[in-house]
Amino acid sequence: MKFIGQESRLNDIYHNSWVSFKNLDLTGVKQVKVRTKGRGAIISVRSTSENGEELASINAFSNAPSDGYFKSNVKQTSGKKDLFFVFLNKDEVNILLELYDIEFIF
Repeated sequence: MKFIGQESRLNDIYHNSWVSFKNLDLTGVKQVKVRTKGRGAIISVRSTSENGEELASINAFSNAPSDGYFKSNVKQTSGKKDLFFVFLNKDEVNILLELYDIEFIF
């Protein structure tokens, strides 16, 4: 899943921010990979709500000034789910990161 358009991204992400995607079929998904840039965060991928069951936890911290790619295994599940990507870094009061791509790996 890529955000469409030139330089499209999800930005101004702070601690406890989240974004959701409806009715994604996770059957056979083994990993999730993201491309981000910024200070970093743990990205908690959750089912049903921002407080729902955690399916993956992506450690998206980097010392590099450029984009970083990060991935995590996904808890085995099947069928369509509403997914919530919750961005966590309680030690940072500024913007955590920008999110450019999300990829599900089978």
